[in-house]
Amino acid sequence: SSDRKPDFVVIGAQKSATTWLFECLHEHPEIVVPQQKEVHFFCREEDCRFSTRARGERWYLSNFRRSAGTKIVGELTTDYMYYPYAVDDLYRFQPNLKIIALLRNPIDRAYSAYWMWKRHNRSLPDFEEMVSASNNSLIARGLYYRQLLPYLTSFGRENVKIYIHEELRRRPEEFFADLYSWLGVDSKFRPVAIKKNIGETRVYPGILGKVVYKGISPLINLK
Repeated sequence: SSDRKPDFVVIGAQKSATTWLFECLHEHPEIVVPQQKEVHFFCREEDCRFSTRARGERWYLSNFRRSAGTKIVGELTTDYMYYPYAVDDLYRFQPNLKIIALLRNPIDRAYSAYWMWKRHNRSLPDFEEMVSASNNSLIARGLYYRQLLPYLTSFGRENVKIYIHEELRRRPEEFFADLYSWLGVDSKFRPVAIKKNIGETRVYPGILGKVVYKGISPLINLK
């Protein structure tokens, strides 16, 4: 088996069913993804305690060992959408990448992320306090347009696929047919993980997020 540069990267967003997507990509016989969900190779040590950049390119490529039936290899790290330098580093490394983004209503996304943090840190202030504080990424990770524009500019609109979490939840079969077909692998394959419940968190009501979200989603997604 030989190592090769990735053909695609899922860049985020965090808390938008990316773990479920990873499992469904992992199952496809023609796709190779790393054993661990997020590699964090293009994150910098000063920003990200999970960064693997120091291990070097050879180590990174060793995550994509292809076998006889492999058509494409790729990875998924939700921080790539959030850290602004990741797009340039990815483009320098592999300009022919296909980029995939899953977006979720930013208020639901923030609320879900908050409860994920809360599980690891019981002493966290309440949600409203966290949102009004400027020293965390709860709000910033939902500024999708700002984060996606550099990817659309660098890689080209035709090489960036944007899916909406709420839509793919309703029609997962169609989502996978479309995604697999776009990636150039067997689009009739249906992963067992498709039936898994996609991570859910109680919805925090907020009309503003819905307006902004519904407002920009047609602009960034041509469908």
